[in-house]
Amino acid sequence: MMGSATARFAPVFAHQYGWDEIAMFLVPIALAIAGVRYAEKRAAERKRREADAGDDHVTPEAEQPTP
Repeated sequence: MMGSATARFAPVFAHQYGWDEIAMFLVPIALAIAGVRYAEKRAAERKRREADAGDDHVTPEAEQPTP
């Protein structure tokens, strides 16, 4: 006789004709790809904002001609 916890989770661990194994493989990979793309997008946006902000500010070193 199965315990109540085992009976409750038995459908989760039952064979589902392969789709569950595919999902367990693809979902973490898809999340990782999405996370990397999101981080790259944020980094590019931050770099663009810093470059735009840097155009307005001229440092004294940049005004000096190089010998």
